[in-house]
Amino acid sequence: LVDGVTLSQVLKQKGALPVDFVINLCIQVCCGLIYAHEQGVVHRDIKPGNIMLLHHGENLTEGTVKVVDFGIAKLTQSEDGEIQTLTKTGEIFGSPVYMSPEQCRGTAVDRRSDIYSLGCVMFECLTGSPPFLGDSAMTTMLKRLSEAPVSLKEGSLGREFPPALENIV
Repeated sequence: LVDGVTLSQVLKQKGALPVDFVINLCIQVCCGLIYAHEQGVVHRDIKPGNIMLLHHGENLTEGTVKVVDFGIAKLTQSEDGEIQTLTKTGEIFGSPVYMSPEQCRGTAVDRRSDIYSLGCVMFECLTGSPPFLGDSAMTTMLKRLSEAPVSLKEGSLGREFPPALENIV
């Protein structure tokens, strides 16, 4: 049981969030993902609803952000180094708004899929909307596969961002 609020709830209340808040939040999510990836686990469903803030406020201190719901996580290697497959090729798992192109295609995923999904979360935190959104799950996935994302400035309708942050996202 994690006592807190989801990032999704915060985004619904506030819309776009301050740059410093988003950077601090994402550093903590990255630390959680590093640990999971070092254990051979790919989350496969990084989204605002799976990021919990324990002490919701403007100041996030170390350890106040948690990545939750490893329900569709995939083990990438067993202890003896053998690759484990938990799903069949062609199966699609995740939330279409945040899925990596590999997930949309139903092909093999690794830690880069989680990193891509975190980039989508960062984009939404900074602009107030996801980088790709269609009328349905399928059109959202097709947009992800066929269109280039807009810049943070375009996505936020003109707000300025540090160039390094634009490059990272």
